[in-house]
Amino acid sequence: MDEKFMRIALSLARKGLGRTQPNPMVGAVVVKDGRIISAGYHRSFGSPHAEAEALKKAGERAKGATLYVNLEPCCHHGKTPPCCQAIWKAGIKRVVISLMDPNPLVNGKGIEFLRERSIEVKIGVLEKEATYLNRHFLFYHREKRPWLTGKMALTADGAARWREKYLSSPQSLRFAHWLRATHMAIMVGINTVLEDDPLLNVRHPGFSGKKIYKVILDSRLRTPPDARIFTTGDPVLIFTSSQKELPVQEVEIIRVKEEVGFLSLREVLRELASRGIISVLVEGGPTLISNLIEENLLDELILVHTPRLGGEKRLSFSPSEVHMVKHWCSRQGEHYINFIYRREYAL
Repeated sequence: MDEKFMRIALSLARKGLGRTQPNPMVGAVVVKDGRIISAGYHRSFGSPHAEAEALKKAGERAKGATLYVNLEPCCHHGKTPPCCQAIWKAGIKRVVISLMDPNPLVNGKGIEFLRERSIEVKIGVLEKEATYLNRHFLFYHREKRPWLTGKMALTADGAARWREKYLSSPQSLRFAHWLRATHMAIMVGINTVLEDDPLLNVRHPGFSGKKIYKVILDSRLRTPPDARIFTTGDPVLIFTSSQKELPVQEVEIIRVKEEVGFLSLREVLRELASRGIISVLVEGGPTLISNLIEENLLDELILVHTPRLGGEKRLSFSPSEVHMVKHWCSRQGEHYINFIYRREYAL
């Protein structure tokens, strides 16, 4: 029975996908006498938490009920009041949780608060599913760096550049913009900016107006001041080892050291983490993707395979060489999108 109601909480939590970061996705269900009396989810960053929304809907009916929530309730004041206080005041007698919250501001304190007030707490229901859902958030707080998802389109024989601007289909392009919307930042190397002059913004109909950090790795600071990345109103972060300046106001220049001819990727990630960026979609070319894999920094890799042959710029690795695990393959028009690698411990 606990799993049944937790699955509902998880399905509610997924509604916040791409809208709650850097907060986690959370759903909550209030159950009494085997029946759901209210439910809620965290809709967007800064909005009421799932527990608060569900308890407000339940009102007096929450007394003596069980609350199902996929992440440990918070016990600190942030943009919203602490959920633990609301749970206690509502008269909830039992709380079922999938995961403890690794955020140092919570990390067991919420569970301790509830138990000290004689509220029964059960932990670990659908833990694997809950971990996968919030892998970006959990990884950031455990590892102190953003989760990195690599995404590339390749021809059938492994080339990353072809005659046309886009290797992938319209369906795959829509999927790519969905991926952008579900991450806090998008990262590319300077060659992508110089060769393609991309916008690097979110253009998915389900996420209209969403802002995303644009991260450019540009060791010699060659980014053109009139590049299209500066035209969308999204924040731009350029990492460089150069002491030059860029005559553009809508940009933050961050200087990091070089290592063997490339910018220090670990230092870049530390800087991103210090700004609260918990997830990054890497759309750079094969060189950047290969460097991240060689540094053991890529956490997920998505390859869009096209039936075309020929082209240039190939990856310097194969999935088998870096112990990649293929999780699933889905058809997208005339292309296949393959999730072929993900850090197993985060599942």
